[in-house]
Amino acid sequence: MQRALDRRLTDPYGSASAFEAIDRDLVDLAPMIPFANGMTIQLVSERVGNVQANPQLGVLLPQMWIS
Repeated sequence: MQRALDRRLTDPYGSASAFEAIDRDLVDLAPMIPFANGMTIQLVSERVGNVQANPQLGVLLPQMWIS
């Protein structure tokens, strides 16, 4: 990084290429961080029963009952 910074004034294109290489190396070494999972949370009243969910449709409202 310091060499790329030093080349900024004398060789701007070479400096940019060096920074591109540094960026590629950092991205290739970066760990993968998951940002989502397959879980969904449904909040319902204690009086609601038979709560069912479909992955595509979500909560199946016609299947629910309220006591």
